[in-house]
Amino acid sequence: MSLVGLLSSMARTRSVPKRGWKVLTGKQKRDFNKGKRAMQAGFMDRYKNFVLVPSMLPQYKVPEFPLGFALKPYVARTAPKEGEERRRK
Repeated sequence: MSLVGLLSSMARTRSVPKRGWKVLTGKQKRDFNKGKRAMQAGFMDRYKNFVLVPSMLPQYKVPEFPLGFALKPYVARTAPKEGEERRRK
């Protein structure tokens, strides 16, 4: 491929990053909130104050383990899902 062909193909490629712009500029809307793709635990009111909504907070279910219980880094495919009892064959 010649240098001219290479340069012309580069000119046709996408000039905007796939994930969007990295720097916030004045070109975005006033109510633009970039965020980091995390769950929001509330919303912004009309005065630009963050209102925390308790029902939007993540709730983690952590079981109570007996003393001396060793966790393993693997979960078997046959492990029952939450709310299901283990079936006997």
